[in-house]
Amino acid sequence: LNDLAAASRSISTLEEMIDKDIEAGCVKKYGSHTRNLLKVKQGLEMIKVLCEELLATEGDDSLKDAAIKAYNQVLFPHHQYNIQKACATGLNSLPSKSLVLLLLGEAELEVALGLSDIENKHGSHCDESPLKLGT
Repeated sequence: LNDLAAASRSISTLEEMIDKDIEAGCVKKYGSHTRNLLKVKQGLEMIKVLCEELLATEGDDSLKDAAIKAYNQVLFPHHQYNIQKACATGLNSLPSKSLVLLLLGEAELEVALGLSDIENKHGSHCDESPLKLGT
């Protein structure tokens, strides 16, 4: 994020940022603005899908199942085998939703209401991505 924040001081639009990376031939290179932007987009998409899964499985106390489904949908296709295996190990060791909420000091009902409120306000707009980046 620091890279993108610094770049935003001299580059006024995302389109300009991507065009500059294309001209420099560094779109897919580690550390390029475009690649960093793609990682942020994927991270936000992962969070979105995870929240959707948590809402869809309201009575289920498994955080692991929702996280694995979100990871498989969003990030798995972009990771190499060794990263996929490391993520599988980490995701399979996730605690229950109730334990995470307890550790965060939140009541599950409050979180569910907050997620439902966000979905009601922004649900149809969250499915539309104004910026489509290729990998």
